[in-house]
Amino acid sequence: MDITIYTKENCPRCEALKTFLNKHNVPYKEKSVLNQEVISELHASEYVVKNFCDEKKCVIITPIVNLDGTWMHREFFDVNGFSEIRAMKIFNVA
Repeated sequence: MDITIYTKENCPRCEALKTFLNKHNVPYKEKSVLNQEVISELHASEYVVKNFCDEKKCVIITPIVNLDGTWMHREFFDVNGFSEIRAMKIFNVA
């Protein structure tokens, strides 16, 4: 699996996802949405701009996960916040 997570500082959802990945030894790359090059990279995807940015193209939803070319976010969360059960299925860990 090729996993890149796009995060920002002081983001509890980002920390929950990274903690899960580290706990299960799932390798990933992390990129900060505060970095201008990273923002340009994200803006290259119309899907990201439409689903994770506001009308000014500011990234407002994190973490954004790119898993083997598929963009994700909601898939990891439910009404109670981060869902370890959902993440276990997505990343195929026990």
